[in-house]
Amino acid sequence: MALLAAIAPAIPRGAATITYVATLAGAASPRNTVSIGTAAADRYVLVTAVSSSPGLSAMTIGGVAARLNASANSGTSCFNSIWSALVPTGTTATITYTGAAASLTIFTLTVAGGDNIETDNDGVGSASAGSAR
Repeated sequence: MALLAAIAPAIPRGAATITYVATLAGAASPRNTVSIGTAAADRYVLVTAVSSSPGLSAMTIGGVAARLNASANSGTSCFNSIWSALVPTGTTATITYTGAAASLTIFTLTVAGGDNIETDNDGVGSASAGSAR
C-alpha cells in the first residue's frame, strides 16, 4: 500500500488493483519491448527506479510523458523514484528516461470505473464524469 499512497494524487478514486510485471536490472535508456500487461482504458503503468546517482529527471512510457510521483534517497548511493502514466493501449512499451538507473521495476495499476480517468498527469482528475481531461 505504500506504493499506492505515493501515487494517490495522480490516480482517480475507486477500487485499485496493482500487479507486478517485471524487474529490469542494469536498465539503460531506452528499454524497448517492455511488458506492460493487458491493455485497459483504466491502466496506469508504474515504474520504480533505483539509481546510485541523484535521480531521473524525465521519463516516458510508451510515448506518454510520465509523472514523477515520489522520490527519496537512502544515504549517498541509493536514490529511488516512482513514475506513472496512463497507458491504455498495447502490451509492450518503450521506456525512456533522462538520468542513470541501476534497475527499473514495472507495475500496472487498474482502477475500477473509467469515468474519472486522468490523462494529463496533473493530479486533478477529469473535468466531469465520462469525459477524460
